[in-house]
Amino acid sequence: MQINKITCPLCKANNRACLGIPRRDAIFGTMPDEGLAEIRVVECRACGCIYAYPMPDFNKALFDRMYSEGFFPQITKRWRTIRNELNPRRRFAAAQHQMTRPIKRYLDVGCGEGQALEQAKKAGYEVYAQDISALFARTVKKNTGITVDTREISKGSYQSDFFDLIYMDSVLEHVQNPREFLETITGFLAPGGVLYLIVPNEKSLMNHLKNTAYRLTGKPHTAMISPFKKPYHLVGFSRKSMRFLAHALSLRVVSLTCDKSYLHIDQVVYSGFKAKLPYRLLRKIAGLVYLFSDVVGMGSNLEAILIKPQV
Repeated sequence: MQINKITCPLCKANNRACLGIPRRDAIFGTMPDEGLAEIRVVECRACGCIYAYPMPDFNKALFDRMYSEGFFPQITKRWRTIRNELNPRRRFAAAQHQMTRPIKRYLDVGCGEGQALEQAKKAGYEVYAQDISALFARTVKKNTGITVDTREISKGSYQSDFFDLIYMDSVLEHVQNPREFLETITGFLAPGGVLYLIVPNEKSLMNHLKNTAYRLTGKPHTAMISPFKKPYHLVGFSRKSMRFLAHALSLRVVSLTCDKSYLHIDQVVYSGFKAKLPYRLLRKIAGLVYLFSDVVGMGSNLEAILIKPQV
């Protein structure tokens, strides 16, 4: 693993504020230092982008350990329905509502285990899927029959002005250079097409509460992004930074919403201590906070609907 001292990944400014020290999971907790101790979570004072500084660059062997079979936990039946059916259908309908033509060609960038692909097939789209994980690609092929392109995205990956809808759910926060990455992605989007992005909302109410708890207990950590702990986020977004990014790429912002995270619903099948009563009670309390967060528009997910202007 290498670390690189960079300017802001969105606006290239070199003016940042330190937010805290990132926490580490078992993979990174036992690693030789390799500069890990100097990495902080910072926020750009110009555009509001939150990122790891210096920026870690994971090699393939480390990447494969991070995104192994245990990356996606066993989820509840109710959450699987929300994640794989209700959310994609709602989002596809919202995207279609903004378009003057039917959605035909669909690209899912960083498709993971294919959470939205089945609904895209049912909608009658011509479906394309991309993810650099060979493990996830095999899972998608087995579950949906769709072949996943495992090449890294580049300007020659797909035809220019080709797709009506490009969908990225929980992808952009893993990318070291999100502005350059999205610039490439939007080249594949047809004029009048929709780019639908879902990223964590780093300015969520829950993150504010966690950071307050860290400060009150004297801990140097921050709840914002997690480069060394699942789900390994390198960059974080808020409404402010997402709006900046859209404008920088000449995309029209249709909506930026933080009210449909649904994290008050149990996602994971818990076992051991986490299945016992004290933890379940804490989870119920947290669920109320998540529900209130969605109601007041400070939920944990940020959904952005962006349109590429007509020529």
